[in-house]
Amino acid sequence: MGYPKTSREDNERWKIRFRNTLDRWLDDIEVQSQGEGQVDLRLEDLEDKFSENFLDAVEEHHRKNNSESAPLLPDMKSELRRRAQKSSVPNPEPEGPGILEVEAPEAPEPEESFWVRAWRSFMGMLQRLKQRLQAVLAWVREKVAAGWQALCSVAQFINSLLESFCSYMAGLFRYHIQV
Repeated sequence: MGYPKTSREDNERWKIRFRNTLDRWLDDIEVQSQGEGQVDLRLEDLEDKFSENFLDAVEEHHRKNNSESAPLLPDMKSELRRRAQKSSVPNPEPEGPGILEVEAPEAPEPEESFWVRAWRSFMGMLQRLKQRLQAVLAWVREKVAAGWQALCSVAQFINSLLESFCSYMAGLFRYHIQV
């Protein structure tokens, strides 16, 4: 059994969706380029939209690749969404070197352009989003491990029942042969 694959078309469709979301955000902040606070508010909206896009992609992927099994339960969906919200990861610390590693926000340089500040804020948002989604992934892994452990426990129970049943039937068969 291998990992479910995502089609190239699905990947392209999701890339376009994220790109369109980013393009709309860039258009919005270009119009609002006078106020730093506006960029921060718009960035929060963008972060929420990216989170929603990721969660929608996860749900779609699960639906397409697990058609034989049960769909995501409503409480599991709501827990995933709750954990993906901004408040689920309090003040995440950057982990090791990476493409999204961002330094702590500094006071903007006087000669720093609006777009450089917007880029810096955007990269910080991506870091927060990445860490939040990594926390969601860790939670999913815990749930899968717990589910696997429960499944193994059930399998062991079934095995012990089968052994007991087979032993009983063998004894019963021996009894009938001796009679």
